[in-house]
Amino acid sequence: MEAFQVYITQQLPQYLASLPIPNTVDGYLELAVEEWLQLAPLFFMMFSVILLITLQFAIGNPAPSKLNKNGLTAKEVRKHQGKTAFCRCWQSKKFPLCDGSHNAYNKKTGDSLGPIVVE
Repeated sequence: MEAFQVYITQQLPQYLASLPIPNTVDGYLELAVEEWLQLAPLFFMMFSVILLITLQFAIGNPAPSKLNKNGLTAKEVRKHQGKTAFCRCWQSKKFPLCDGSHNAYNKKTGDSLGPIVVE
C-alpha cells in the first residue's frame, strides 16, 4: 500500500509535470514525434477510461427477461446449460459462483442485476 501511495503522491505528479502539454490547440501541431510518444500513454489511458464509461452507460444491466427467460434459478441454469454462473452482486454465499442471492438484492434495491454466465 505504501508503494501505491508513493506513486500517487510523488511519481504521478512528476510524470504529469514533465509532459509537453501545449497551451493552445495549435501547439499540438508543432509537437515533435518524441513529444507525441511522451503523450501517448496519457492519451491512451484517457481514451480507455472514456470508452469504459461510455460502454457501461450504453450497455447497462440487461433487463431481467433477457437474463433468464425460463424463470430458472442460477443453479438450474448451470445444470441445464452446462455453463457456470458468476456472481456480480457480491451477495453470494458461494462467491465467486452465483447462488441466486441477486434475487433478494434486486427486490431490495430495484436493480436488475444477475449473474454473468460463462461456458
